[in-house]
Amino acid sequence: MRSIRYEHRVFLTGQTLSGKSTLAKELHLSAKPPTVVLDPTASEICASIGAALITDPYTWPDSEAGRWRFVPKDPFDLDAYEALYAQIWRRLTASTDDARKWANCHVWADEAGDCLPVNGAPKAARQFVYRGAKVMGGHLACHTRPREVYRHLLTDAAHIGVFDTPDPADRQYLAENAGVPAALLSSLLDALPEKGFLWINRIARPRRITPCPALVLG
Repeated sequence: MRSIRYEHRVFLTGQTLSGKSTLAKELHLSAKPPTVVLDPTASEICASIGAALITDPYTWPDSEAGRWRFVPKDPFDLDAYEALYAQIWRRLTASTDDARKWANCHVWADEAGDCLPVNGAPKAARQFVYRGAKVMGGHLACHTRPREVYRHLLTDAAHIGVFDTPDPADRQYLAENAGVPAALLSSLLDALPEKGFLWINRIARPRRITPCPALVLG
């Protein structure tokens, strides 16, 4: 995971309680501010980063730490996510003196199937995913089912973390969109220890799939 660059796209997937959000938190906190978390379900893990809370995507509170967490009033309000990503994009690409504080930004979309669903993902969110790297906009997304998220979260990802994924159709979909052999992916997943995961480095040549033990913090 040392090969992750700030502007890379990263996608994490796996069953609920498999460990993906814990890894997402650690990766997100390793990115320098400003950072923004999209937290549709108001999760305890996202809350634990201590970021300033946003409930209105048009009004951002001050944050000396340069970290924000957006919890929408309605977790399925795609207009709210559109507004939030549009705000981030404007700050990243603006030319005013104040915008220089936003020479970069790292975004973590938790429960990405809610904010970047496979059908109807907000335009500003799609723009950030496939164009943001050019303006130092990093993006990390996680979701339980890879087939439920905007496809570019997978196809544009430089790195993919795969936790326990028992559904054969999900495994096949992952393999096809990550560009790895389906049989190899499935056999490696079956051999993982509890809360272990596979790390797929898609920018390495040849692409590397590394089995990793459970994340140990502290």
